[in-house]
Amino acid sequence: MKIAIDIDGVVVDLVESWLRKFHPDHVKEDMYSWSGFDGVGSTVEEFFEEICELTVNDIIMIKDASETIKRIREKHDVFFLTDKHSGVMGWTVGVLKKYGLGNIEFINCKVEDKQKEEYNYDVLIDDCPLRIDDGRLYMFDQPWNRSIYFNNRVFGWLDFESKI
Repeated sequence: MKIAIDIDGVVVDLVESWLRKFHPDHVKEDMYSWSGFDGVGSTVEEFFEEICELTVNDIIMIKDASETIKRIREKHDVFFLTDKHSGVMGWTVGVLKKYGLGNIEFINCKVEDKQKEEYNYDVLIDDCPLRIDDGRLYMFDQPWNRSIYFNNRVFGWLDFESKI
């Protein structure tokens, strides 16, 4: 099986990392919607400016992500499929290397100007509630996607691993 893995919110806990550094009085649950920056008194523009200031050491991994991805790779074809802007590519690559995931194929949709749904995969694990629930999507549970129903919601990496 060919498995595409989003990075932010699925492999790295970008929102938690951002909150700890720039908004320590808030918790991830304050991000109750995809555009939930109001919950922390910020804007999407400020978010993108501030995440560019994060470093490899600021980034928190999602629980069980690196170990589970390594196990899944033993049985399946795995690649990262993200739509990051260039300002965060440095720490993204650094974090993947730091946790032993730097040798996995990495595709940035923004560079290729394509939507994730246009790529060839059997399964996509993502946290974005704007994704098309086409039967291939596994929604990684996060506060900003809980208000929307998805056929395949997973509550962490061990849950995902048990379902594929």
